[in-house]
Amino acid sequence: MDQFYTRFDYDLTDNVRAFIAGTWNSNEVVGNTGTQRTFVPGVNIGACNAFLYPAYQTQLGCTDANRGTAAEPTFKFEKQFDPLNNHGMGQNNEYKSENYFALAGLEGSFGEGYRWGVSYMHAESELKVAALNQNRQQIYAALDAVVDPGSGNVVCRITLTNPTVLPGCIPMNLFGPTAMTEEMAYYFVDTITNTTKNKLDGLAGNITGSPFNGWAGPVQMALSGELRKQEMSLDTDSRPTDFLDCTGLRFGNCNPTLPVHPNTWAPVSGVEQTITEVAYELSLPLIRDRTMFQDLNFQGAVRYAEYDNDPNDPAVVSRKFDATTWKLGLTWDITDTVTLRWARSHDFRAPSLYDLYQPVARGNTTNAIDYLLSPTGVPSQPRRNTGGNPNLDPELSYTNTVGIVWRPTPNFSVSLDAYEISLTDALYQLDGVAEPVQRACYASGGVSPLCQLQARANNSFTDTSPSNVMTDFFIGSVNIAEQESTGIDLEADFSTNLLDRPLRLRALVTYQPHVLYYIPFADRHDVAGVAYPQIGGFPSPVWKGSLFLNYRPSERWSIDLSERYRSSLDFTSHPTQISIGDVSSVAYTNLTVTYDLPTGFADFKTFVNVQNLFDKDPPPAGALNQQFPGNFPSNYAVGDDVVGRYITVGLQARF
Repeated sequence: MDQFYTRFDYDLTDNVRAFIAGTWNSNEVVGNTGTQRTFVPGVNIGACNAFLYPAYQTQLGCTDANRGTAAEPTFKFEKQFDPLNNHGMGQNNEYKSENYFALAGLEGSFGEGYRWGVSYMHAESELKVAALNQNRQQIYAALDAVVDPGSGNVVCRITLTNPTVLPGCIPMNLFGPTAMTEEMAYYFVDTITNTTKNKLDGLAGNITGSPFNGWAGPVQMALSGELRKQEMSLDTDSRPTDFLDCTGLRFGNCNPTLPVHPNTWAPVSGVEQTITEVAYELSLPLIRDRTMFQDLNFQGAVRYAEYDNDPNDPAVVSRKFDATTWKLGLTWDITDTVTLRWARSHDFRAPSLYDLYQPVARGNTTNAIDYLLSPTGVPSQPRRNTGGNPNLDPELSYTNTVGIVWRPTPNFSVSLDAYEISLTDALYQLDGVAEPVQRACYASGGVSPLCQLQARANNSFTDTSPSNVMTDFFIGSVNIAEQESTGIDLEADFSTNLLDRPLRLRALVTYQPHVLYYIPFADRHDVAGVAYPQIGGFPSPVWKGSLFLNYRPSERWSIDLSERYRSSLDFTSHPTQISIGDVSSVAYTNLTVTYDLPTGFADFKTFVNVQNLFDKDPPPAGALNQQFPGNFPSNYAVGDDVVGRYITVGLQARF
């Protein structure tokens, strides 16, 4: 990883300052994900295949009379590879990302305590993902292995009959655990690259101040506005329209209406989202210097946001969202040492461009059961699609918090806040062929949003005729989930002197005993303290804590030490499943040392930051691997440090 950050400030006048800031980073990750390579639902191979022993050829019906003719018998063949032991035939994914961000603006003051600011930002990011993808055309050609009558070598039949179609074809021997050479293995896959680009432009302005004094003190107000435009595009060299050329291919499953690669991505270009926001905030003193009411203040905020999405495709739904969100709060200073506080807010999250218009990745046909054509289900082979959902709506939530702050001395304070969050219309990823999803769609007569997760030949969810087969199914997000979470946040702050030099300690602790997740037709899950919840997404430790220490041994030296902790995690959140063992708790230590170096023309600050100081390995947290039991566990809990110790050295200058 390479990264760079810079900022420049300049005082234009006594009341106006200009600033420019920018960041750039580049990252590259290469890894083997362990994905299997397989031919599903099986490919046709000729009984006279040159890699088969003559006895096997005869047993399968191969004769000298039908060898190489249309009468040659075929058999179905399917094979799964251990990707770690077959020439590295896992995905071997390679991720390359490059991002930069630039911000420029003006800020200043005027009148009696008024402050203002305007800024413009521009950011761009590019992510390239390279992975192996099977090439059907080369597979089908390589599986038709024959003996070259001229040389006696095993070659692809297409090399003899249509040499210009696939020059350099390598015949493939799949019969036996070690028969396939590395050259064969890498002939039937291509390295496919997908490039996703995002661009963001934003213009913002704000003004804050106290327009007048109320009966209990000055009234503080803030007004802000922002206009942002986001763009997303994706290009790929594995498209759904790159169809097979079946010239010279006898066997396999060649179909000229299918793409060359089983997994394809639809390119996206010019997808945009324009966001307009206006916000107003108010701090109003209500009571001051009364018995039990040293200070009582009301805080309020309201924000109006409008999201205008343009898919740049008339065939795709264009969505527009607007919402008014708000927050109300009270802060009550009973005495100098005790403060009570309360807040309630209504929030929303609009679906992002990625949620709405993520490019559709189309995969292989999949063995599935269709519950529309028969109540008990009939076998089906629809194609798998994953991607965004342009019909999504915003997620909505209400948050309540109540807390107390205690300051027994000027050097020590502690706060305790309890919260409750309720989320509706939450996004949840569903599989269109899952039995509960299908049955809920059909029971609704086709009006349920779950019906968006499949496509049928007759475009009907009530037609049970055999011709109305399921042609495609989708795995994507819908607004179907609800979430409730409760917890307590503790913060403590203590400052003192050590050897006559300032020392500060700060601790943050979160206790979150319940995160309830609910979707229709599924059990209600409490995913708090679970590494890989069946529903509900990412791990939510019951206990999380951070400890920060800052010490200045001299005027120029500063030491910052931090510790991050999470509690242990269970393997499952399903109420009927029993988890044996757990994912161990873990803590990581970070260290930053800073040195101030003033000079005659600038103040320089150098620093060294070490993340994961002791190079702590994350506890293994993989789910059970039924295909390769010896690889268990094979993953880590999201949020754990999988990078290990890494060091950043920097220099800051103030002129």
